[in-house]
Amino acid sequence: MKKGLLLSVALLVLFILLSGCSGGNKIKTKLPKRIAQVKQIPYRQFFESGSGVNTNLNAIAYNNSARGIIVGDSGTILLTKNGGYNWLSVGRMTSVNLYGAAMVDALAIAVGEKGTILRSIDGGATWDTVESQNSHFSGTLRAVAFYSYIDGYTVGDHGLIFVTHDAGVTWKKVGNSSTNFSAITYNKDNLPRIVGNNGALMKGMGLDTFSPGVIDNGPNLRSIHFIPGSDEGFAVCDKGVMLKTTNGGENWDTVTSPVNKNLRSVFIYSSKLGYAVGDSGTVLRYNGDKWEPMTSSTTKKLNAVDPVYWNPTSTCVGEDGTIILINPPPVNDDGTSVTLGSQPDYTLTLTVNTLNLQGTDLEGNPIIYERIEICSSIELHQYDQPGSGWAVRDQFYYYKSDPLEINSEYSIRQQREYELGSIQLVNPSGEIGYFSCYLLDEQENPYLLSTYEIECE
Repeated sequence: MKKGLLLSVALLVLFILLSGCSGGNKIKTKLPKRIAQVKQIPYRQFFESGSGVNTNLNAIAYNNSARGIIVGDSGTILLTKNGGYNWLSVGRMTSVNLYGAAMVDALAIAVGEKGTILRSIDGGATWDTVESQNSHFSGTLRAVAFYSYIDGYTVGDHGLIFVTHDAGVTWKKVGNSSTNFSAITYNKDNLPRIVGNNGALMKGMGLDTFSPGVIDNGPNLRSIHFIPGSDEGFAVCDKGVMLKTTNGGENWDTVTSPVNKNLRSVFIYSSKLGYAVGDSGTVLRYNGDKWEPMTSSTTKKLNAVDPVYWNPTSTCVGEDGTIILINPPPVNDDGTSVTLGSQPDYTLTLTVNTLNLQGTDLEGNPIIYERIEICSSIELHQYDQPGSGWAVRDQFYYYKSDPLEINSEYSIRQQREYELGSIQLVNPSGEIGYFSCYLLDEQENPYLLSTYEIECE
């Protein structure tokens, strides 16, 4: 994960904890609202979210569990403020096709045809065009990625590689290649890895210098991504070709792919979970051992996939305005209890204003087991400064006979015993928000327990 995003999450969670988010204490907010309705959302593996447009959608990016952007053809820019369940158009700053998107805190960047670079400093609500002083901005830009709030690259056709060190205000051309580049990501050392047509690979060496290479002669490489904090990553190509590296992109090996469709985007959530999407509604899930096809809810071409800011739920977008949320496997159909083989049951109860979590075994005794993560998609208040979005990702370890206790480092105090923990969360924005709760088993595989819609008045 990018350093800026990690810092944002840490600051947000620290703010929440210092506001009294433990043991049922109410979070202090500037704009408290009374929760009018709490509704459980029935589980669906593929949840289709309306885009309101019929143009092709080409890229997606989130900066917290609530806010994200989608860009597409004819200057389309969509914004979500509740984790991808609803999207709204923010107007069109350009008529050209947009192909790449990135978000870091309040900064958002979109890139596309004719060297177009759009910049937002309020989380994607309003946009300005970055004026070019150089004729080499005339080519098509295909992807953009940042490794801090101020540092990032955008890449595109005819070997275009531009770098910014001032949060996208100015850009400088670097690199020297004639290859059409399609995607960029960073390894654990924040060194860029760029892929393109005919198996091309550009390796960032530091100080905005690059070393050209080839992953595999022939296939057009469409997307690349590394497991956060790891040198293990994947690249996907035309005709279902998939490649894997375990040393930060220095060497690559072909891995078995279950499809021969063109794959257009890959994202690896962890060593146990990842998604790849492509033509004809293709969706593949990585389970830590191999890639397996999923029965998708669409036959449309899917161009991009990205997690809802580090939740196990991911969003993919594609042609004709298609937006689909992919949920991890359910533990059961209604999400109210959990049974994994011989493992204990968990009971999850949500009441107005309070989320109560309680773990017991099959005989009703408090138990020792995994962790549950609660991810909110509610913004704390109007998005007017970096880090003001509300992203909650708390870990609950279930033991017995001791109250829930959260320390200042945002994790549950290790090896403590307790029966019941409650956390009280209030949506202050007056908008609909969502809470998704996940169980992570001993192998770190996520399972969706339940998703709730919370509406304030």
